[in-house]
Amino acid sequence: MAGPGREHSHAGSEGRPFWVRARIDRNGLKVVTTLAYALAKRWVSADAAEGFSVAAGNAAAKVVGPGEATMNLWEEPGGLVCHIARPHPSTATGSDDSQHTAAGRGADGVEVHVGRQVATVRLVL
Repeated sequence: MAGPGREHSHAGSEGRPFWVRARIDRNGLKVVTTLAYALAKRWVSADAAEGFSVAAGNAAAKVVGPGEATMNLWEEPGGLVCHIARPHPSTATGSDDSQHTAAGRGADGVEVHVGRQVATVRLVL
């Protein structure tokens, strides 16, 4: 999953859209919720921003586990995305993320897809 390109823009926005990448571990989960809330608050109500940030934090906690992951958080036309991914284990472990995926969409417009190695939380604007 890629973030926004140079040609990406929002109607009425100045400059380039927000995009952040960070390495996180269990100690950095608060960074996920803080950044997700701050980004969402630019576009939606405090309640909707809270829903997005809590979903992003919960998804990050499930993926990070005892290790590390990379978080990408960005704006895209029609939504905000928080994507968390752990480095893929060697194929010798036989890990298949597709067998352990949960997905759903809440009434607040938050879509969540969580697997063992990857999670994506999207707020539909």
